[in-house]
Amino acid sequence: MTGPRAKMRRAGVIGGLGPEATLAFLEKFYALTRGRLEQARPALLVNIDPQVPDRNEAWNGIGMSPAASLTNMGHSLAQAGADFCVMACVTVHGYVDSFERDVGIPLLRMPDVVAEALRTAATADSPVGLLATSTHLK
Repeated sequence: MTGPRAKMRRAGVIGGLGPEATLAFLEKFYALTRGRLEQARPALLVNIDPQVPDRNEAWNGIGMSPAASLTNMGHSLAQAGADFCVMACVTVHGYVDSFERDVGIPLLRMPDVVAEALRTAATADSPVGLLATSTHLK
């Protein structure tokens, strides 16, 4: 056996806001660590709850805000040992203004990560693609 391992920060994944988006995120996350020893791969705490109020309806003013549900999910992940949280759903990031203050751990915000990647890696003439929901109801 080798010496003690450094403690890896543990991510809490807030999911179910598009359950398939969460599954795609998990697959991509672990695909980045293929080839490592199983025990060297990062642990994730995952809370998948598709019963969170619909963010598209809330965005259109005809449904409840998902903010309280997101905070509750964040609390449960923090209590389980998450050092920070992530969410695979881009649209729901519009409802997390007080998440860090209310939950007490950082939220890695996908729009900020994308903006930073574009700022540091893109050139002025780099093509950029954007996929997003329109938040329009059927």
